[in-house]
Amino acid sequence: MGFKLDDWTSKAYIKTPANARSPGVTIMKKNGFTLIELLVVIGIIFLLMALLFPALSVVEDKANRTKCLNNLKQIAVGAVSQFGELGDRMPYRGADDHAYGYAAKQLLPYVKNVKEVFKCPANEGNTDAAMLIEGTVYSDYEINSYMCAFGTDAKAARRQNGITDHSVAAYAYDHPYLPETSSSTAADISPHRGGANVAYLDGHAAFLRFEDMGTVGDGGNDGSEFFLKGHIFTDN
Repeated sequence: MGFKLDDWTSKAYIKTPANARSPGVTIMKKNGFTLIELLVVIGIIFLLMALLFPALSVVEDKANRTKCLNNLKQIAVGAVSQFGELGDRMPYRGADDHAYGYAAKQLLPYVKNVKEVFKCPANEGNTDAAMLIEGTVYSDYEINSYMCAFGTDAKAARRQNGITDHSVAAYAYDHPYLPETSSSTAADISPHRGGANVAYLDGHAAFLRFEDMGTVGDGGNDGSEFFLKGHIFTDN
């Protein structure tokens, strides 16, 4: 039986690779993205950013509010120690033009002289002379001027027996503390969403919602304001 070349090249002996190229056919290799695909990716990125930014803003606000609350907790504890050393006297806030800053300065020894305790991370800082502690350092927290003694008349002789409930007597709080619904300017609106942090004279600090503040920012006092509770002093 003779050997034939056709037998050797038949399908029984040679298998053609599946990916073998046919003569005259050029296979194009795809590199990178098309313009449409790139635009789709960019659009998805912008959509995700739009969805995530509000959530990140809320998270940042909560973190700042927590740090601020911790500051006021330290101020509250410091105030308890300060009041204890003053006996029956109320803290003196000094001259009216540096009222809150002077009162904050009196608190410094009771917060280990850490000025950063008076800085709210959500507040860019005050430039009001009344909030000046010393030099160029400003407090971001207002000290309740209704409680502090000042001047040379009866206000300078205020006594601690005028405090009726230490647990609701707000001694220091965010400045500013007004809600967006008030007639205040943007500079007077609280740096926190929905309310402000407050330090009380029993040593605790808490977040106070706007709806629980009373009629703040209305130009007058009707006794419902949070800074008028817990004491009998009605004139600042």
